[in-house]
Amino acid sequence: LKDSIQTCLEFRSLHDEIGLIPKEEYLKTIDSSDSSVSEHQQTLNRLYWELKQRKKLNESLNEMSRSMVEVKGKIAEKQAYLEGISGKLKEILEVSLLVILTNLL
Repeated sequence: LKDSIQTCLEFRSLHDEIGLIPKEEYLKTIDSSDSSVSEHQQTLNRLYWELKQRKKLNESLNEMSRSMVEVKGKIAEKQAYLEGISGKLKEILEVSLLVILTNLL
């Protein structure tokens, strides 16, 4: 029994090592005060809040990734268009030079 008691007294929960937003910063960001709630419930509330925030951030990241793919596609289309124009411009320049040279002679 003494060993069990000692084990319980020495137990350190892993929740202290979880990278949560600092308690003071969390209390500033929420509307209501959690000060009247037990420490355990405060930790649970912070965990749920963190989960919501991370889901929002993940959704935002996914949206930005989709947007970035669209922008890259548009850039590739415009790049291909510009490369196509480059060849046509060279042809126009060559023909223009020929016209100018024939008019000079």
